[in-house]
Amino acid sequence: YNLTLVASDTLHENSTQVRLFIKDINDLPPKFEKSSYETTILEEDDQDLPKMILKVTATDGDRDRPQAIVYFLTGQGIDDKNPRNSKFSINSTTGEIYVLKPLDRDLPTGRSQWRFTVFAEDEGGNGLVGYADVLVNLRDINDNAPFFPQSRYEGNVTENGTADMTVMTMTAVDYDDTNEGSNARLKYAIEQNPVNERGELIFKIDEDTGTISTLVCCLDREQNPEYVIKVVATDGGGLKGTGSATIKIRDINDMPPEFTKKEWSVEVDETDGEMLPENPILVVSVNDQDLLETNRFSYRVLENSVGSDKFTMVTNSDGTGSLKVAKPLDYEDYQQRYGFNITIQVSDSGENSESYHVDYAKVYIRLRDINDNKPEFKETNLDVTVQEDANIGTPLATFVAHDADQGGKSRVSYAIDRSSDKKRQFTIGQDGVVKTQRMLDREDTPRHHVKILAIDDGIPARTATTTLTVIVVDVNDNAPRFLKDYRPVIMEHQGPTKVEEILATDDDDRSRNNGPPFTFRLSKDASDTIKEFFDVHQDHKGANGDGMAIVTSKKEFDREVQKEYLVPIVIKDSGYPSKSGTSTLTVIIGDINDNRMYPGSKNIFVYNFLGQSPPTPIGRVHVEDLDDWDLPDKSFIWDGGVAHPLFELNTDDGMITMKNVTNGEYFLRFNVHDRKHTQNVPANVTVVVRELPEEAVYNSGSIRVSGITAEDFIRVWFPHKQKQEKSKYEKFKDVLARILK
Repeated sequence: YNLTLVASDTLHENSTQVRLFIKDINDLPPKFEKSSYETTILEEDDQDLPKMILKVTATDGDRDRPQAIVYFLTGQGIDDKNPRNSKFSINSTTGEIYVLKPLDRDLPTGRSQWRFTVFAEDEGGNGLVGYADVLVNLRDINDNAPFFPQSRYEGNVTENGTADMTVMTMTAVDYDDTNEGSNARLKYAIEQNPVNERGELIFKIDEDTGTISTLVCCLDREQNPEYVIKVVATDGGGLKGTGSATIKIRDINDMPPEFTKKEWSVEVDETDGEMLPENPILVVSVNDQDLLETNRFSYRVLENSVGSDKFTMVTNSDGTGSLKVAKPLDYEDYQQRYGFNITIQVSDSGENSESYHVDYAKVYIRLRDINDNKPEFKETNLDVTVQEDANIGTPLATFVAHDADQGGKSRVSYAIDRSSDKKRQFTIGQDGVVKTQRMLDREDTPRHHVKILAIDDGIPARTATTTLTVIVVDVNDNAPRFLKDYRPVIMEHQGPTKVEEILATDDDDRSRNNGPPFTFRLSKDASDTIKEFFDVHQDHKGANGDGMAIVTSKKEFDREVQKEYLVPIVIKDSGYPSKSGTSTLTVIIGDINDNRMYPGSKNIFVYNFLGQSPPTPIGRVHVEDLDDWDLPDKSFIWDGGVAHPLFELNTDDGMITMKNVTNGEYFLRFNVHDRKHTQNVPANVTVVVRELPEEAVYNSGSIRVSGITAEDFIRVWFPHKQKQEKSKYEKFKDVLARILK
């Protein structure tokens, strides 16, 4: 650029010339002549490799800079990591592109086009980059023979069909270019073609489409079920490929069925009642030259003979027929015993078959007898009566049963179902006679329902059941007794009074006069004390005429002398001969608080196991008092009103409860108040707690004392002697200590 500069001070000015030179920088990338290049080469060309196929040129817009352009390729056929695998290369200086290897155009591994990119970089490969696309097309040559993709082809055609029926189409594949001349234009021909019995070719093929059809009519599957042909495909260059086809003749139902036997025999068991066998009794087969899937076999029993309605036919999936029982079969029926002769039919095209497609056969069926009949009793559900004192072996009844199996010759045995005779009081012989084998007791079981079994000799055996009802007649073998357990209470110091009205009962049958009216009297064996204190009077009209005893007292009682009296009373029934029994009336003397109490003491010994004792009642506060029903008159308090921290006291009944107490000895003091006598006395209780060793638990045992009341066992005050003595409990402990020492 040329510039003129002017300087002025308003009066004078001066100018000068300035020449400006612009220095070029690399701001424009190289540019190719075309944005894309395309060329075509021949596939599989292996002459004069590497061979130039294209030249590209790029220019740099930065004209005043050196034109140092470098060319390189990327894309399909270019392997930068391993140049040996590349299909194309470029002269980095001249832009000449070369093919390095023969290229395959055709499938399955070849390709018809190669597309990659050429780059141009200025500054000797260190500047800006321009690019263009390159497309290399491969022109086909006829280097592939046609082939059939499948190793074997299958077709089918219906037998007895007309000529020109289409069978199948076989199509070959040629990987050459269909648009390149006739390289992939195929023609088809049959190279191996079967002939029929007249020497005529059977099949033809359309040379352009590969469609195979019949040349002749009336192919017979039963004569030849399939044919094998060889087809050749030829391309425009004369290359060939062959393929094989198996043509199967599709069956039609043109052949009749025929039973494999004209006569069949079968032996079958008679049915068990209405239960029909699920399995067939006979499976029949037929010969039919047609295929199974072509035939529609149908079997049936013809209704032209006696007993044909008792059987039916079922068609099986394999084309056979099953003969099955449709109605019960009974060997005992004389019309069935000698079997059945029936006719069966098969057709192969459904229910309405032409006579040509139908066949017949005879089936002879014989019945086998099975044990399907239970024995039958001549008489059922018999009732007999027998006295309960009947001798062992007394005959009661005779049963007879018959069995229709084995022509009525089946042997029947007899037994008793022991679930109906658990005490085994009866027996039955093989002659059917039922007898007693143990004594009977009407009061225990007045009526026996004995199940009698009749068992045949079949396998498995069948059993019939009937019932023998044995009514046991009463005899007077039970003595009368109290109607209930009478335990009247008479308060002490009370004058003579009525003690109790006694009613009686008897297990024997009163309808046979083996019970009431009853008579009562005091036993002659009663002690003098009982006779002194009690009287027994008979009331004949009492208990609605059954008789009643009235027991009265004759004197006052003192509970501190004796707490209860056992009065023996003899009761006699009206049976013949009569029966007598003795029942004991227990008369309890009620206590009155008529004695003063005295200070008392008590020792309580407690075992504690592993310190696990919960709060436990351990006993009552004890005072000396001849009265023992006076607890409601007493109250209990801690001495001085101070309770022990480890024990609780029930102030109403004096029960002491031990809390979580450890081993030791505890001395407890109490005061007891008797409201009736307005009396207070002290009472002391010593509680000894001991740890029970585990060994003692494992080695422990128990002792049961009988013949004495608990009160008498621990009694220390004896009113008759008016003194205190060692209790039987303490004496018993001393004896055990000496024995176990």
